[in-house]
Amino acid sequence: MLGSTVITLFALTVVSAAPAKRQEGPLVYAQGSNDQTGASQGSTTYNTASLGCWQDNYPFFRTLNGSFFFEPTYTTPETCSKYCAGLGFTYSGTEDATQCFCGNGLSGSSQIDDAQCNTACQANPAETCGGSNTLSVQKISYIYSEGCFQDIVNYRALDGAYTESDAMTVEYCGTYCSGNGFSYAGLEYATQCFCGNTVRLGPGSGCTTPCSGNSAETCGGNNALSLYSLTGKTLQTSGSSSRSVGCFADYYPATRAFSGPSRQSGDNTNESCQQYCTSQGFPYSGTEYSNECSTAPASNATSTACTMSCSGDASQICGGANGLSVTYFGA
Repeated sequence: MLGSTVITLFALTVVSAAPAKRQEGPLVYAQGSNDQTGASQGSTTYNTASLGCWQDNYPFFRTLNGSFFFEPTYTTPETCSKYCAGLGFTYSGTEDATQCFCGNGLSGSSQIDDAQCNTACQANPAETCGGSNTLSVQKISYIYSEGCFQDIVNYRALDGAYTESDAMTVEYCGTYCSGNGFSYAGLEYATQCFCGNTVRLGPGSGCTTPCSGNSAETCGGNNALSLYSLTGKTLQTSGSSSRSVGCFADYYPATRAFSGPSRQSGDNTNESCQQYCTSQGFPYSGTEYSNECSTAPASNATSTACTMSCSGDASQICGGANGLSVTYFGA
């Protein structure tokens, strides 16, 4: 019986860490189960990357000295990483065909030739599970969901690297952004991946589009970004309290860029318009034709018609004829 086999292995093997109970089925990513890993809001997934073969130091001490299990019919690099990730560890390692170890560092060890980790996994002989006193090590990188954020074509929430793929998934985008040195990954419109180190726009809605590479995952929506932190640190938004988004086309009365409340004022400025829009509960303000102020989410149609001075401050530009000077101040 499987259960008695596990018990016998634990009884006959002396290791430096306390035995961990084998976990069946989907693992819950428990906050606080491991002090040394960061945590963020929302759900969590993870990526793994092979670090090659490393020396273990049994019986003196274990290179990965956290939780572990020995299970001949279950242990593979994937099941081991899943087990360790479920407990919040940052490294997993398989050894001697059947053993899985977890830890947050490679204690006193060194990398050795990959030929030293050539033992087939007993659970899947097509894969290797370390060797005699050697570990096939995987690095676990966590991807923390921050929720749904606004995005605008000509003012991106994440303004770093970009890629797109019909195989897009949360893990794909996270790997791409972390590999390029960024702290955040954002997915949009099923196939698009954006990266950045600060988030320039605020929370939004509309993240309902399945990822092109995995329909069980969500990859944003139309001008909606599924945002993920790759570090677990506090969300870093742009330090500016308000910033210009640019000049937007506004064709009155046929097609209005902003559909919210508006007003006209002889002393109109970008600041007074922002105050008005804040009072109306909107994160965007738009000034137009010198004395007009409008509120609502922004259009994506850019324009070059913003050339008129504000009626209340000639040193500022307040749109133009069919041109809306848009400011964002919600993040």
